[in-house]
Amino acid sequence: MQNFLMFMGVAFLALIAIVLIAILWALWKLRHAPEPSGVGVKKTLDADVPPFRVALRPLKHHTWEDGSEVALSAAYLRSVGFVEIGNFDVHDTESYVSAWRHPRERIYACLFEDFERGEWAELRTYYKDGSVVTYSSGPNDFLDRPKNNTHCFFFGESTEELHRNFLENRPNKKSRDAAAEGFANRFESYWAREMDWQIAQGGPSAESFHKICSRFGVAPTNEVVESMQDDWRVAINQFREEQLQKKFLEQANLSATAWENLRDRLVFIHDGLSNEELVGIYADSLNWVEEEYDFDVQFEKAEEMADSKKPREAFRLLNESLPAQRRFEWKLRIDQPIVADIYVEPENNS
Repeated sequence: MQNFLMFMGVAFLALIAIVLIAILWALWKLRHAPEPSGVGVKKTLDADVPPFRVALRPLKHHTWEDGSEVALSAAYLRSVGFVEIGNFDVHDTESYVSAWRHPRERIYACLFEDFERGEWAELRTYYKDGSVVTYSSGPNDFLDRPKNNTHCFFFGESTEELHRNFLENRPNKKSRDAAAEGFANRFESYWAREMDWQIAQGGPSAESFHKICSRFGVAPTNEVVESMQDDWRVAINQFREEQLQKKFLEQANLSATAWENLRDRLVFIHDGLSNEELVGIYADSLNWVEEEYDFDVQFEKAEEMADSKKPREAFRLLNESLPAQRRFEWKLRIDQPIVADIYVEPENNS
């Protein structure tokens, strides 16, 4: 009887073990199952355009999500002669960085933590000829870069492996000091130069978008690529408008009262606008025109004008075709960061 009870007990435990193994296996399969194509497309289309400017804000206290990983990398950096600069919030991103420098090797090291992308390390050297070399253990962003900026990705490498790889392969030429007081300014300036280059190209190339699609397992259809290009174009134009508004304030010499009256009625027309954006600005003014003014005819005229002329010229001609009381008032031309005409829309339009 005792042997029978022991046998039943062992059998029961074995059954429980089998059930647990089956549950764990099912959970593993669920976690690693390929995503439906729609999910991949959504992830790709939801990929944020990076901010065109960042600011490093010093952190007195910061709790790392994966403190052990950061501590391991920090211990290695310290052991080979790196000196800690401090921790920073990379403002306008979801990243934090622990910054280090190696005075003799003239290397900056950054240990990043990002809400979505996890933890990774970057090593960077600035050269006296203006070039910059960066090695990263983070995920590849597949962005094009200017020729004098070399950015290599070695996803998943340890900080030790990345450092050894960097020392063996970075160019052997005159480099700049890795000073603590220059770190934040160099970081922000480097980011700004790379983003300005992206803006000048009109955003990433189609090849870059194809690679991003491949990363998410999404077919790079025209619809997907065009949607990603539109996201960049809209973000670029919003950033340009912010810069143009600052330039306008510098040049216009307005009183506080005059600025409050104008700020929501300013329109920035430059040749980076798409046909849809240009026609949309003009169409908004048509909504306020008297009923006998044929909206459909004028809208079609605007589309034809946008197809045949550059945006600044097209808008000038379209504006002249509006009834006098509905015309946008031209205020001034700004040459930087892009040549643009600044108009003020009629008060009843806004």
